[in-house]
Amino acid sequence: MALRSPWLIHAVEPGKQLSDTWRGSPYDLSVYGPNGFVRHFKGTSSASATALNIVSKYGTSGSGSITSKITNVTSAQLEVTVLDAYTGNSVTQALGPGETFANELSLEKFFGWYDLIVTVARHPSFNYRLAGHVETGSDSFSDPALGGLVSLQG
Repeated sequence: MALRSPWLIHAVEPGKQLSDTWRGSPYDLSVYGPNGFVRHFKGTSSASATALNIVSKYGTSGSGSITSKITNVTSAQLEVTVLDAYTGNSVTQALGPGETFANELSLEKFFGWYDLIVTVARHPSFNYRLAGHVETGSDSFSDPALGGLVSLQG
């Protein structure tokens, strides 16, 4: 079995941005940060490939929340599902070309921790994962999935 090595490794200062372009197909890329922050992108980059633009934003009042805005950037109708791996609950939305939907999730039950898996029907190689912890300024708890208090559904 061949070992896969990292494509690029970067460190980014707080308040700064980094962008790059991946031209390989298929792709399986991950981004890691502090406090359990993970973004995992898996799919193909062919002309007929699924492509979504996902922007997430934290709400820091109370126990925190995360809102994901998902835009279909292809020319085809897509059926997008967002699975909350902590609860097993999911939301499915049909998106036409250029359409966007927003999904807000309260994180009170899991102390600000989240693990969302975005998939597209009829495109089994496509899988985006957003995980981490929202800091609200209040005391925090360790990730309940690490201690076995939650069995992740993803």
